[in-house]
Amino acid sequence: MKHYQALFEKSPLAILIIRNSKIERANRASGTLWETSNIYNVQGKSIFELFHEESFEFVMPKCSKKEHFTTEGKIICTTNKTVDVLISNVTLQDNIGIVTYLTLQNISEQKRAVSENEKKFRFLSNHAEEIRENERTRIAQEIHDELGSTLTVLKMDLFWLAKQLQDTLPAKCASKMTTILEYVDKSIKTTRNLITDLRPSILDHLGLLAAIEWQVNKFKEQCDIICSLKLPKENPVLDSKCNTVVFRIVQESLNNIAKHAKATEVSISLISLKNSLLVKIIDNGIGMTKQQINATHHYGIQGMHERVNFCCGEIAIFSEEGKGTIIFFKIPKSITESCSHD
Repeated sequence: MKHYQALFEKSPLAILIIRNSKIERANRASGTLWETSNIYNVQGKSIFELFHEESFEFVMPKCSKKEHFTTEGKIICTTNKTVDVLISNVTLQDNIGIVTYLTLQNISEQKRAVSENEKKFRFLSNHAEEIRENERTRIAQEIHDELGSTLTVLKMDLFWLAKQLQDTLPAKCASKMTTILEYVDKSIKTTRNLITDLRPSILDHLGLLAAIEWQVNKFKEQCDIICSLKLPKENPVLDSKCNTVVFRIVQESLNNIAKHAKATEVSISLISLKNSLLVKIIDNGIGMTKQQINATHHYGIQGMHERVNFCCGEIAIFSEEGKGTIIFFKIPKSITESCSHD
């Protein structure tokens, strides 16, 4: 028994014995954890005085059956400071009644380090997203200015040449000229589609709603899928980067539906609220499992989360096998300075 007593007192971890919601015994490390030199500021106190309300359920015994679990919680120090702790709980019944043994470890520094790493990751992710969009815009402009202009001039020169030689050009050469013109027309069309996919000019010139309507019409033309669209009367006032985010997520969702969902119907709705824009995309396709939604190699879904984080928004994806998929995300209409620098 003396060995157990020595272990209890000298343990570097805080150890509490709780009975009837009160701390029956506490070791010296408990005083250190609660930032007090007087152990009686812990021992004899109610759990409601020492623990944050979020942690009450983790320290109160629920039944007389033996129970053991480990979880994260919070305590309230004697200095009124909130501290993050790792709680190990063992609940059992002795000859007096139900008793709970707790060990607690301060994990505030670890959580702070994780939080800082998350902020750094978000900053890098946001920076990468911004670079991607800027690069898309630059490439689209280059293609438009160089390749697009060159093809247009080539088409005009071919028309001029064909007109000048129309009376002297052999039939075979005239046929070849027509074929060349058809290839140039196809190249011009392909170039325009490539420019639009990289950066749809309609998004910059006519706004988000027109761009989404154009994307949905394009989706209808390419896929045999019924698609309904509900839009607000006016363009929501969003940061220009967030306009791009909303458009890209809708675009990515429609691409995924076309490739994987095997859906016959899709509905998209945008709801403009006072402080945010809500977007819901629903399909009746084959759906996904939770494992598929959370899979790290699903870069499309990961990209959606990163884009929404870029605007300090929220996203949720609900799906079941055979029951379709719902993508729901919310974008704030104004981004706070602290959020934009996270």
